Amino acid sequence: MKKSNVVVLLLLIASTTYFLHCNHPASPVNSHIWTIDEKIMSRPQDLIVVSAKFNEKYPRTGGSNIRKLILFDYYNLNNYKIITDSTYLPMMEKFSPDKSKIIFCDGRQYFMDGAGYMFVIYDFKSNTFQQTSAQSH
Repeated sequence: MKKSNVVVLLLLIASTTYFLHCNHPASPVNSHIWTIDEKIMSRPQDLIVVSAKFNEKYPRTGGSNIRKLILFDYYNLNNYKIITDSTYLPMMEKFSPDKSKIIFCDGRQYFMDGAGYMFVIYDFKSNTFQQTSAQSH
């Protein structure tokens, strides 16, 4: 068998194995429909986080639109969870390496209060927020 045929065959086997046995939404083996909370607890590697702007306005400013952090299931974008309310103005959101936490900058402190940046760590397995500030010099 030619070397190129072997490579094609190995790629075909690998992709078929992934399709049949991994958490691919079209996989015939994957008959379980995951909720977002199940993904958070069991398969955080399948999550993505975005900061989205909504039509409602922040109460204090009346002019700027509310931004919220949203967790999405990578394989099913209809499966999501809004994790912040109008308390924060989330910006520059990043996952921790193990995807158990999200750190984001709260722009509200900088743009509205002028007090410098405040960072927030969100642990989405325990659903808790921890605030820490970094004053600019």
